[in-house]
Amino acid sequence: MTVDDYLKTKRNVPRKIIIHFLEKGFIGDPLNEVDLHNLEFLQTIWGNREMVRAQFAKFSRKEREIFVRTVVYSAKWERYVYNRFYNLPQGEILSVNRVLGEIEDIFHFKPEAEVKQRVLQLRTAARVALHREKKTRNQ
Repeated sequence: MTVDDYLKTKRNVPRKIIIHFLEKGFIGDPLNEVDLHNLEFLQTIWGNREMVRAQFAKFSRKEREIFVRTVVYSAKWERYVYNRFYNLPQGEILSVNRVLGEIEDIFHFKPEAEVKQRVLQLRTAARVALHREKKTRNQ
């Protein structure tokens, strides 16, 4: 069975994860019996709260908070942009055009209009999160 065939039949583990395993050499294409067995095991434990809790336990509280705050952003550049605005020292100004230039330099793609719109959304999300955090600390 090929990885593509396997991905058409299984839905629990995200495609991105299985492709990552393939790229890292953890599984082969086509899948052998051991690969299939391991992927079936992964399907059974994926998203299990006890497994997730055990994995989170090795991180510091600060690392867990950062992870939870940015987990909704699937693209690496989105997490970068969000954190760039979130960690901006108070009083400093960071232009969207500068961030778009950083995206191009770091992630090697030319940001189009929809990326600029997404950067604006991420900036707003970071500002709202900072405002809510500040409000919570003051209470």
